[in-house]
Amino acid sequence: MIMKKIFILIFIFLSLILPLTLKAAACNTNPSGAITNTSGTCTSTPDTYIIHIYKSGLCNGIDPSSATIPNLNSQCVTTFDSGASPLSVTVQNGISSPLASGTITRPPNGTYTHGFVLIRKDIDMKAIKTLANTVNGSSSGSSGSTCWTESGIATSGNLTKCGPSASAVGFTTSLVNNLAGSGNCPSGTPAFHCTYEEAPYDVTYAYLVTSSNSQATSDSDVANLLGFATFSSPITVSDSSTAQIIQFRVTQGVTLDFSGGALNMYSAAFKTITGIE
Repeated sequence: MIMKKIFILIFIFLSLILPLTLKAAACNTNPSGAITNTSGTCTSTPDTYIIHIYKSGLCNGIDPSSATIPNLNSQCVTTFDSGASPLSVTVQNGISSPLASGTITRPPNGTYTHGFVLIRKDIDMKAIKTLANTVNGSSSGSSGSTCWTESGIATSGNLTKCGPSASAVGFTTSLVNNLAGSGNCPSGTPAFHCTYEEAPYDVTYAYLVTSSNSQATSDSDVANLLGFATFSSPITVSDSSTAQIIQFRVTQGVTLDFSGGALNMYSAAFKTITGIE
């Protein structure tokens, strides 16, 4: 009898697309790396990005493009489960993070067409950015060419401070209560299910769900974000498989928004990429 090897889950964090906003282009920079944008919005890489994961796994026979949420119990295999409370995972460019808690389950041998991840709706982001020009920060009375995030909820605003050098840098928390204006969802209309396509990566579908993981119908219902990725090629689990690799790419993880007359920074987009070793 062939003994199946121990199966582990590895999170690898790259420089994460489940949605917040993905309409803005990457920020422009000069040869020194300073951001030259002074109007509109653009995206960049945060210094630290924290997500709060409940579950992840593999699926078959699902259609995440449908407005009906796939059944995780009958159509998917959960490979990581944090239990009643989510596992807070720190995403930093090029750094792996060990799992501090939770249950890892080896999926049955076979071929899988989709992966999923269930996270809490709040995403924490910390960033320090150098700009080529002096700009005003949304934090009252601040101005300079170095801008950084302060602690607080992004919806309250005024959490980006600018000056000659960064001090008291904190995490700005974004609450994902609506997907309008991101992915294939238009602005101005409440949206709780959207599609995100970005070559050459897998197509990602996102649902905003309640605390019982049924589909949300209003901003106030939203507790979690459920994302599915359609693999560009199905992945196979066999007796020789030893790990599920989940990568988080956050190169567009912070939005720099100059549109209000002062710079405001808040969480933007991340993408998960799944593989088997």
